[in-house]
Amino acid sequence: MASPAATYSSPALSTPHTITSTPSLPTTTAKPSTSDRTAYLATLTNSITDLQANMEEDKAAAGGAAASKAIDDEKEEENYGEEVVEED
Repeated sequence: MASPAATYSSPALSTPHTITSTPSLPTTTAKPSTSDRTAYLATLTNSITDLQANMEEDKAAAGGAAASKAIDDEKEEENYGEEVVEED
């Protein structure tokens, strides 16, 4: 059975991040022990955490582009459900 893998390609960096879970998923015919399942889930959780950290680093590296597109949440909340005509 194949192992699940995740690949993230950053627009800011040329090298994609690839994470493959280890150990492989247990077969459906064998009943894995609790310790095997716990080890698998711990490894998977660590891999996801690493991938998210890499994505956050990439977002920080992109920096200014993301900040310029930020939405003012407080203003959006204040005007929720209202038609707002912005004055120039």
